[in-house]
Amino acid sequence: MDVKNSLVPALDRALNILEYLASRQESATLKQIAGDLDIPSASAFRLLKNLANRGYVKETSSSQTAYCLGYKLLQLSHACCRNLSLQETARPFLLRLADRLGQTVQLAFLQNRQVIYVDQVFSSAPLSIVAPLYTPLAVNTSASAKILLSFLSVREQEAILNQQPLTGSTPRTITDKTALLEEIQRSGRQGYGFDNEEFAPGIGCIAVPILDGDGACLAALGITGPILQYQDPGKRSAMVDALQQCSAGITARLTRLRQGNPLPAGLPLP
Repeated sequence: MDVKNSLVPALDRALNILEYLASRQESATLKQIAGDLDIPSASAFRLLKNLANRGYVKETSSSQTAYCLGYKLLQLSHACCRNLSLQETARPFLLRLADRLGQTVQLAFLQNRQVIYVDQVFSSAPLSIVAPLYTPLAVNTSASAKILLSFLSVREQEAILNQQPLTGSTPRTITDKTALLEEIQRSGRQGYGFDNEEFAPGIGCIAVPILDGDGACLAALGITGPILQYQDPGKRSAMVDALQQCSAGITARLTRLRQGNPLPAGLPLP
């Protein structure tokens, strides 16, 4: 495993150690790890200590200290599986909602203090809005960001707003932190986030939370389309209702799957 051309050799070495331990049936000593991976013993020792402190490896108790994978990797694995399960479960609901409303439908996650779209479905309408997937969104231009952040404490909200400049994409973009915090809290009270031409002129977005069975927010379900449909109170209310019905359907399906009791294959989606 060559790390000579890596931008971060220490990170490559740490990842190589994790992959090496994952490939083994039993723990490995410092000498084995350093020798098999061609890492200086002192460097391998420091890396292992750092990984152990963070829970990524565990020191096994024996006559000679050895190392195996730690609990933190299991947590990451569970988080990855949970997100993948949510995406797979939500996909048919997104398809049905796009067809029903004639809007682009998006699924967004809050990960590592960043909001990203992980899936989107286009309708058959002549105009489809395309959003970048797996790219952090500006929190002051996204309806999904507003509703996802509304489930956090004010302290957590402020920390996220402080980590990126609140620049204006359009004249309607909120660039004042206090005003944006108020908008996030308003989104939480009303149950949905609203992007009123804050990302791009002529474009609007509405997003609602997807909750688990205990009421915790898992993701955001949003629609994007021409702003005129969103600025009409009656049409916006109908779209919010459709989003909330769809979100409730995803929650119900996830709950049944986790209880080992999936819905019958032929049952229609909301």
